[in-house]
Amino acid sequence: MTSYVPIVKNNANGAIFYISLAPRTANGQWQANPTLASGDVKISLDGGALANLNTLPVVTPASSKLVKVVLSQAETDADNIAIVFSDAAGAEWCDKLIHIQTVAKQFDDLAVQTDLTAVKNKTDSLNFTVTGMVDSNVIDWKGSAAPAMTGDAYARIGAAGAGLTALGDTRLAHLDVDVSSRSTYAGADTSGTTTLLSRLTSTRAGLLDHLDADISSRMATFSYTAPLDAAGTRAALGMASANLDTQIATLATMTGLSDLADGISASFTALQSHGDGAWTTASGFSTLDGSDVSAAVWDVPMADHLGAGTTGDAIFQAGTHAPSADSKADTIIADIAALNNLSAADVNAEVDSAIADAALATAASLATTDGKVDAVKAKTDQFAFTGGAVDSNIAKVNGVTVQGAGTSGNEWRPA
Repeated sequence: MTSYVPIVKNNANGAIFYISLAPRTANGQWQANPTLASGDVKISLDGGALANLNTLPVVTPASSKLVKVVLSQAETDADNIAIVFSDAAGAEWCDKLIHIQTVAKQFDDLAVQTDLTAVKNKTDSLNFTVTGMVDSNVIDWKGSAAPAMTGDAYARIGAAGAGLTALGDTRLAHLDVDVSSRSTYAGADTSGTTTLLSRLTSTRAGLLDHLDADISSRMATFSYTAPLDAAGTRAALGMASANLDTQIATLATMTGLSDLADGISASFTALQSHGDGAWTTASGFSTLDGSDVSAAVWDVPMADHLGAGTTGDAIFQAGTHAPSADSKADTIIADIAALNNLSAADVNAEVDSAIADAALATAASLATTDGKVDAVKAKTDQFAFTGGAVDSNIAKVNGVTVQGAGTSGNEWRPA
């Protein structure tokens, strides 16, 4: 059944709808079998002049209170349609104005589950052998049926390469025999070659036979260390200066060494004369044990060690300012009380805020989505498939426009 809800602008089927007319003498009922004559019903398109309808409305069914209005395609070709009913011949029924705003789509055009299923069936048929690239079955090439995939190069060269000689390059004629057959040296020596041959004696030439393997295979345990340079030599000898005289001048003299030995001897004599009794009683050394040290540290009044930034001050602050268990409990109870004091309005406001943050779909956003689905379906409905691959018409290869039909004399090639 043809649908007219709402009325589509410039609809090929026009439009059909029904109305009822009120009698001039109000009685709470519609006019039964109203009389309609030419000139009683006129139409205006987008504010244009009023004109009689192409088809005069008629009572349908006969003798009822319903009036059938039929609009032609031309009478729907406007954004705003105004239809005026006015009983020009008598005073049987009241004037009536009908205003219609046309649309581009009807309710029947909205996507339904069957449409979405059709879209899914199409997209399910797509194959992606290479990630991100849909498989393509070329059945049409630039508007022509795609021939066998032999290609222009294949047609020119041929299966055995015989077509190469037809390319016109004379150098190809030199490949008519094995390269080894043309490797015999028959030219005159250059000056450089003569010099090289004079230096390559028979003895040296014989030594070349030892190069039949990688050098690394003949020196498996060989390693090389570069000789020390001047700075490295001085460092190895402990010499800070490059001048040997300067280095020698810094060495100790015999007199200096003798004086050093005398000093060491005197020191040992002094230690020896200190006496065994002094070493045994540890005279001059501290005699405090561990308990003495502990008492000396922990029994000192704290008030004497509260300087700003000291360890004593940090210990004092931690001991006097730590929160008690009771204060922590009081804080928790206060937080719970604050939650219990929330009003219904506060809760409602928080819920509204959460809904807004969730960005739930609205009727307007759903309508927008429906339009996008229609656009997707319009595109995917144009797909055709052969053997599970989407049929395509290749107009470019790597961004380069191609031309030709793949036939002899009209091969595929860049445009």
